[in-house]
Amino acid sequence: MFNAAFKSATIGDFDVNKDTIDISHTLFASVSDILSHAQSINSGHDTIITDAAHNTITLMGVTLAQIQAHPSDFNLF
Repeated sequence: MFNAAFKSATIGDFDVNKDTIDISHTLFASVSDILSHAQSINSGHDTIITDAAHNTITLMGVTLAQIQAHPSDFNLF
């Protein structure tokens, strides 16, 4: 669960077919907003999501294409 000012987190075992990430609606307006703030890093092998306050969630071993294909992996609360 990610709330405001969490700074940074790295998730090394995220499974796009089984796991979900809960993110406060104060960080992103919608799941589309989350996806628009995601970018590939490390030659496309990992994905980083950065909010307006420069807090980051890094998904190791998860490509941008994978999260774009699984928007239901993100829940806003």
